[in-house]
Amino acid sequence: MHVLGRGGIGLGQGLMLPIGPVYLGELAPKEIRGTMMSFWQLFYSVGALLSYFVGLITTNEPNLGNWQWRWVILCQVIAPIAFFISIGFCPESPRWLILKGRKDEARKILYTIRADEDVEAEIEEMIEVIEREHAQNPGVFAAYKIIFT
Repeated sequence: MHVLGRGGIGLGQGLMLPIGPVYLGELAPKEIRGTMMSFWQLFYSVGALLSYFVGLITTNEPNLGNWQWRWVILCQVIAPIAFFISIGFCPESPRWLILKGRKDEARKILYTIRADEDVEAEIEEMIEVIEREHAQNPGVFAAYKIIFT
């Protein structure tokens, strides 16, 4: 049970660590993107520190018996459950929508989180970057189309 719990937590962290900052970076305004990335790392580090303290506290508590290792797993599951519940309320990635040819949906999402004058320029910039990436490395985009369409 312990190995399954740790494996599930490791899988969740492995998925969250690369995806979270990319998604946050796409939605964050340019002016505060660096600050938001710094807070992302800070919160992850503080969470890791708290998990070590939970492990330390439960290891040194003899009254827990068989629940010593279970408390560690249960405490580590709180954040992923909160993320899992809240992910349904998050907007889709504007860049992903543009890649899928759904520019109007990307525009709508950006208008909800940005000032009006920034949206059109940002959409055009995303399109230019996608076209440049496609021209430089068409194989990746061909694989993308095979896998995701």
